[in-house]
Amino acid sequence: MAERAAEKVRILLELDRNEEAAQAARAGLQSDPNNAGLLGLLASALYAKGQMREARKWSERSLAIDPHQASVHDIRARAIINGAGKPKEAVESATAAVKLAHTRAYYRYTLTRAQLKAKQRKAAQATAESIRTIAPASSLGPLSEAIVEIDRARFLRIHPLWAVMAVLITRGAVLIFWAIWWLYAYLRRRGPLRRADAHLMEALRLDPGDAFTHRVAAEVAQYRFRFIRAVDSTLASAAIDAHMVDPTELARGVVRRTAGIAAVSFVFWCVLLLSTLSFIPSAVATAVLGTALVVAVAAGVVWLYEEQTKRLPPGVLRLVRRRWGLPATALVMATWLFIVAASNTLDVAIPAGLGAVLLLAGFCVLTARLVSARRTG
Repeated sequence: MAERAAEKVRILLELDRNEEAAQAARAGLQSDPNNAGLLGLLASALYAKGQMREARKWSERSLAIDPHQASVHDIRARAIINGAGKPKEAVESATAAVKLAHTRAYYRYTLTRAQLKAKQRKAAQATAESIRTIAPASSLGPLSEAIVEIDRARFLRIHPLWAVMAVLITRGAVLIFWAIWWLYAYLRRRGPLRRADAHLMEALRLDPGDAFTHRVAAEVAQYRFRFIRAVDSTLASAAIDAHMVDPTELARGVVRRTAGIAAVSFVFWCVLLLSTLSFIPSAVATAVLGTALVVAVAAGVVWLYEEQTKRLPPGVLRLVRRRWGLPATALVMATWLFIVAASNTLDVAIPAGLGAVLLLAGFCVLTARLVSARRTG
């Protein structure tokens, strides 16, 4: 009876019918409440449903009856990694799984993740490299090495609200510090991200149909400012597994990246126009250079936006166009440039005024698209 119930649960899990799998496991446990295998399968079903604390609880009940289940140790470790406990506990469970099944590459992959969560980067690197030894044809080896490199490349992100407040309080002086810090972070991350990218390309060569690897590749592409490739990798992940990608999050990411690039370009153009170009003796040269720069920046941002959005399915494209982020960014920058143009001489007023007109035109186009998308959506 318990064996039949266990087989049914396994089949349902393979079909991603996780709710039914959990119900079948509970039904089987009514006749055999101490069946370690069924308890472990219930933990797997709950993990697949995203109920991490419940998954940990039932995996521990299973292990209390039979502690020699590598798969259940692995489930417990993954549940803890995803928020159901402390990283040290995840390392303990993942290590137990590897000891019980030392030839299983996936358990070593889980151990790598647990060690990174526990800030044991050297141990994680060694574990990732060991996967190549036991399973040279597995994509999990290069994938594990990639996530170690990604961990090396992570750095502190500042919330936009705090960033704006810092700029206002310091009257822009903090921008110089941020520019130096960003350059240092970029140079420090360059090597790890390049290696992570190479590992991910190898993993995709070994297993081109793995949706998660495509999603990680999209993350690395974003870190490397290869936004168009990031969209391509995200769409490849969604094509393999639709549940891997949230369309709203994808749309939000496109808008956030484009608005961020536009804002950063705007700030540096303003600094360049109001400081560096002001030292040029000729007012005509200043106006020409400033105008050329504003046209180049506007063209670059438009190109980036169009290249990202033309790849999107119609439904996601509507989600992008329905967001206020880009129109609001364009309107704020246009207003600021109108003020700059009105309060400066012609050498600054001409490029600032042209920039304001271009931004206002962009605002009108984006707003028209937004209204149209909301009416049809």
